[in-house]
Amino acid sequence: LLLVYPRHVLWPRFTSIIEQGGFSVFLVLSVIVPVGWLWGRRLVQPLVKLAACMVRVRNENPEKIECAVMEGDDEIGRLNRHFRELLIGLKEKAELERQMVTIERLAAVGRLAAGVAHEINNPLGGMLVAIDTLHERGVTEPHTERTLLLLERGLKQIQDTVSALLLESRLESHPLTAQDINDTHTLVTAQAEKRGVVIDWDNRVAKSISLPSTLV
Repeated sequence: LLLVYPRHVLWPRFTSIIEQGGFSVFLVLSVIVPVGWLWGRRLVQPLVKLAACMVRVRNENPEKIECAVMEGDDEIGRLNRHFRELLIGLKEKAELERQMVTIERLAAVGRLAAGVAHEINNPLGGMLVAIDTLHERGVTEPHTERTLLLLERGLKQIQDTVSALLLESRLESHPLTAQDINDTHTLVTAQAEKRGVVIDWDNRVAKSISLPSTLV
């Protein structure tokens, strides 16, 4: 059975369907496209910011980086939170490295100063002992006596300067205690007995005092 319909009968119906379908699709797209664009932008924008911050971490000092990343309970929020924790860890690591470098430099300066002080104090001590020996034997010539006193003052000034350098290079000094003062008494006792001097020693320090013991 062959049925034949004239075109002028079906064409208006076909065009009507096409027009209605196209209009419906246009309405649907006019709603879906903006919503999809906004949703995609909201989804991608945090990732773009995070990627930019990661690039800065590679090229800049972590301590100078401030990234405003949004945290949340979704995957992107957790990723941003972990990145923030990583950035905080990098800042703490940089600060610790700077402190370690500073401490190492101070320690190196301290070792150098201690070595220099040791090398200088040894000959200084010998020269001061030699001058003290000359004083004990007695010098009758006034000019020689004045020269020896001048040498002694100069050597002691050098000794004090070296001691001050050594003190400045040290990182810390424990508080002054009674034992420090007793050590001083031990050091001067030999010279006192040698010169026939009796020291009336009265150490009343009962507890530590907030003074640098190295000076004593």
